[in-house]
Amino acid sequence: MLTNDQIVENLERVGSLLLQKNIITDETPFRNIRRQFQNDSMKYSIPWIEFKKIKGEFVRSDIWDSDLSVKVNAEVQVREGFEFNSAVRMIVNIEYTCLSQDGEKECKGCWHMDYHVDEGEPQYMHPDYHLHHGGRYINGLHDYGEVIILDNPRVMHHPLDVFLAIDFVISNFYPKKEWSKIRADTQYKKIIKDAQRAWWKGYYEKISNYWEHCDRNNKGEISKAVICEAQKLNPHFI
Repeated sequence: MLTNDQIVENLERVGSLLLQKNIITDETPFRNIRRQFQNDSMKYSIPWIEFKKIKGEFVRSDIWDSDLSVKVNAEVQVREGFEFNSAVRMIVNIEYTCLSQDGEKECKGCWHMDYHVDEGEPQYMHPDYHLHHGGRYINGLHDYGEVIILDNPRVMHHPLDVFLAIDFVISNFYPKKEWSKIRADTQYKKIIKDAQRAWWKGYYEKISNYWEHCDRNNKGEISKAVICEAQKLNPHFI
């Protein structure tokens, strides 16, 4: 479990490191969490973190300029402590923008990742933790071209807090060698490892528990409960 002090200290360290490595434009979003915890020790939100030095890879590379603006925000709320089994609300938005090569047309996109428990029976498959394309960021566009943008499919995905979301962005929008350089920093490596233990250990344990209970001939109440919890994370389980 991550404590409030750990989150505050780790955010400040990551912000300073990413600024030093020329990955972000401003470390201010990393600096106001202590004040948030004074109001509510069970939740925090990170305003937009802007990344730089990103070259986009496009399906139609002759249309868009290679420079890509990427930013991420995050929101986490828990019941008792900052770890998987205590999650109440987790939201990560990754938004990106680029211009056409003539500079006249703007292209926007967004990936939305969240912990969202649907009340009642969902109409479509709905893993508790999922990601999907879209979001409010692209609602203002007047020209969507020939692209059909849907809320579904909602793709099963493990939880992301702000640290794991930052690592997710770096791993996907920067060359592998740049990601490796950041991960070579011992402080950064420890921060990411602590976040993975807090949010992924319980998540994957709950999924793996399914296999220990799904094939029992006489399923008791405990097995049924374990199977139900696993199916909430992966609705494809039978």
